[in-house]
Amino acid sequence: MSTWTASMFKVCDHPCPSLSHPAHHQPFFDRKSDHLLYHNRATEEPDAQGTANRRGAVQRLERRWLDCHQLRGSWIWSMRGDEAKRVCSGINLVQVPVARGKADLNLYRSAGAEVVAILASKGKCERASIDEVYLDLTDAAKEMLLQAPPDSPEGIFMEAAKSNILGLPADASEKEKNVRAWLCQSEADYQEKLLPCGAIIVAQLRVRVLEETQFTCSAGIAHNKMLAKLVSGMHKPAQQTVVPSSSVQDLLASLPVKKMKQLGGKLGSSLQDDLGVETIGDLLSFTEEKLQEQYGVNTG
Repeated sequence: MSTWTASMFKVCDHPCPSLSHPAHHQPFFDRKSDHLLYHNRATEEPDAQGTANRRGAVQRLERRWLDCHQLRGSWIWSMRGDEAKRVCSGINLVQVPVARGKADLNLYRSAGAEVVAILASKGKCERASIDEVYLDLTDAAKEMLLQAPPDSPEGIFMEAAKSNILGLPADASEKEKNVRAWLCQSEADYQEKLLPCGAIIVAQLRVRVLEETQFTCSAGIAHNKMLAKLVSGMHKPAQQTVVPSSSVQDLLASLPVKKMKQLGGKLGSSLQDDLGVETIGDLLSFTEEKLQEQYGVNTG
């Protein structure tokens, strides 16, 4: 059984500082503020907008986000510029670089390449989109389990201890203690011991990404890509979620059918309309024969 992570870093639509000299700026993405930020690496002096460094830019844009919090209900990138200005008159909308009449994504791709280069140090990367990567951690997790398995709750470093483990007790006051204990479980079988190792490796990678690029990542860790993708966006920003095998059934039971890969379009709508299916749990109540009868052998 493999151990996969789906790591995501989000590109946002409304950068704050000027793009008038894009060659001198490096973008980075911060999910907490939902902005694409630019930092002039040539100097630590404040730029024309008063932004002295990356972290200062994050704080500055967080203040703007608080002023424009009403946009969060519909997300700024689903609005036209004139609509956004009606909702938040003080918003600063800046066009991304353009080449040959289209958005120039080279800055975004370069930023993604920085992240992938770090992730690839621990496994095989599979790019899913400009801001999403699958990483096969199986070999790295096996190596950790063989050479340095997590065996002391006190020895788990902080970022790993912040992991969200599906199925653990929901008591917030005991969360860190429960996570540390889960990461060091000794009674689990071999395959389940790979997940804690994967969670620790991903936490280490996310810290490296932040330290070396100041990009933040959210991640999902599971035994396959589908599950890793499903939970990668569950806890944001800059957090990771793990799916133990024992939690898969409960996760799918309440999952909206359109959240499942390949069921987000017409087929998902057909399931809802024809069969009254709203969740994957509802879908599992139908036999394979019934689904094949309704949608054909291959699709069913």
